[in-house]
Amino acid sequence: MKKWNAAPSVSGRWAVGRAGAYLYAAAQPLVNRFTAARLEILLEEPLWQPGAKLVPGLFVRKDPTVTVKAGSEECYVIVQISQSDPAAWQAAGVEYGYSDGTRFAAGVHPGWQQVPGAANMWYRRVPSAPADQVFGIFDLISVPATATGEELAAAAANEITISAWAVQADGVADPRQAAEQLGLLSAKAN
Repeated sequence: MKKWNAAPSVSGRWAVGRAGAYLYAAAQPLVNRFTAARLEILLEEPLWQPGAKLVPGLFVRKDPTVTVKAGSEECYVIVQISQSDPAAWQAAGVEYGYSDGTRFAAGVHPGWQQVPGAANMWYRRVPSAPADQVFGIFDLISVPATATGEELAAAAANEITISAWAVQADGVADPRQAAEQLGLLSAKAN
């Protein structure tokens, strides 16, 4: 019968000692936190006085203004100006527009461009910014001195509605596609 030595051998001790000597490392875990993209606008008329009168030869203050709130994503802002009876305003010569300080100009403020294929929609591309960005649409209603009482009565019954929307610019090719995304225009047929 063969005898076994109960004392561990040098090679045995080496194997055991070596098993506990491996190097190891651990990477710091990656913790990903996200923030939600944000897009917020306001449509206001700080100087508008409800019930303002159309008087021949005078201007009426009407100042629809779009504010793109701080931290909003780059976007297309689209405004639409609708009238219940535009022919009444046309017959009286009434127009919306803006003053450049020296004269009245019909239409919307510079910086707005017409949405292709839409007669009463304008847009501007607005970059993301850390502060609110304010854009006037127009600021006056011009009433010509030649307008008659009858024409002004019809023009006063005309309701003007200003609407505003914003669509993220990322992934949207142009303002027409932005309006299509909102359902304001039908997609162009190719």
